[in-house]
Amino acid sequence: MAGSRICRGARPGAGCEAGRGAGCRASCSRGQAPVLTISARGEPSRRSRTTADDRMLSTHDALIHCMVLTSAADAQVSDTELEVIRGIIANLPVFRDYDPSTMNETATACLAMLDDEDGIDLILARVKEALPARLRETAYALCVEVAAADLHATEEELNLLQIIRQKLEIDRLICAGIERGARARFALA
Repeated sequence: MAGSRICRGARPGAGCEAGRGAGCRASCSRGQAPVLTISARGEPSRRSRTTADDRMLSTHDALIHCMVLTSAADAQVSDTELEVIRGIIANLPVFRDYDPSTMNETATACLAMLDDEDGIDLILARVKEALPARLRETAYALCVEVAAADLHATEEELNLLQIIRQKLEIDRLICAGIERGARARFALA
């Protein structure tokens, strides 16, 4: 059985829906249990099964993750922030070829990652990996737009913006310009 994979929780010879065996644990069917891989030389090696959440984010998904993360910084996602996110997706050229019907699924995946102890770091690492350098400033600008949506950025949102700036390695002066532009756009008469 060179190159085959065997579920650690399966009984030999038993079958399951996923083909891993009747003894397959529920977490394994969700791709979370370690898998024993038999190499072409017949040598076993342990590795983690890749889940859908482990796949590299698309550029659009990375930008949406940034906006959702900013929106959730103060532990509540307001209707105003959601409307700003929808408006950004509907109107900005960077989302021209994006299917907006997938936004809820993307946002839910991002919020699920926040449940992890290192959720913010995990999300930002995946965002940085997915975004080309030329779009990192765009991501920061979108985060600032979402933070400014309620006409008042909370302390949590401001702290998160600083973390985003650092993790995405965006110059401080560029960030200051982006923030000043948002203040001008959201100023009250």
